[in-house]
Amino acid sequence: MEKGEGEPLVFLHGFGLSKEFFQHQTEFFSKKYKVIAIDFPGAGKSAPLKSAYGVKEYAQGIEALLKQMGITKTAILGHSFGGRIAVYLAANTDMVCALILANAAGIKPRFSLRKIIKKCKYMRRKKSMGETERMQSGSPDFRTLSPLGKQSFSKVVGEDLTPMLFKISCPTLIVTGKKDRETPPYTAKVFKKRIKNAKLIVLKKADHFAFFKHHREFNCAVSDFLSSLKRGAK
Repeated sequence: MEKGEGEPLVFLHGFGLSKEFFQHQTEFFSKKYKVIAIDFPGAGKSAPLKSAYGVKEYAQGIEALLKQMGITKTAILGHSFGGRIAVYLAANTDMVCALILANAAGIKPRFSLRKIIKKCKYMRRKKSMGETERMQSGSPDFRTLSPLGKQSFSKVVGEDLTPMLFKISCPTLIVTGKKDRETPPYTAKVFKKRIKNAKLIVLKKADHFAFFKHHREFNCAVSDFLSSLKRGAK
């Protein structure tokens, strides 16, 4: 989906979502930018996956698509899983001129002793499950994925992108919610620490979907960040 005119601003959605979830952003930012919201393979209105993808394959697909559109430099905003792809592109290509990470995934989670024990109990129980019970034991988002989608999801969440962060040199804004349980605030602090000159904003009332549930506050933060880059370039 393309809307508006001006410098490009690309939106990459999270797993189980689609470009349509950026409705509050596309309407707001298309007044100043050429907004491009993309459905990942197997999501939204895109074609189904032909094989299980990892972060690299998803990122290469986005890079190829943008080049086909004549875009060689762009700001990219990635939410959750989309943040993983944005990080990969910023670290491994020269096409990202500004990076916005919205409740981004990609940092290996830390586990408390309680969580480790709970996970071990689950893994022991899983060994005795039938195939149907295994399929039903996942999260609602996971259960709605196709078989290849499930393989891709498992492949992606096992990738720790922390080693790539030091390679990112473009201006970076990290926005997270204080109530985020999917990608807790401590992961945003890792992004902030490892990415040179990154800026972190924590929205106190927001959870994992800050961009959607608190879109006015979120959009203002992103708009101020992008405007500051324009002022700095003059």
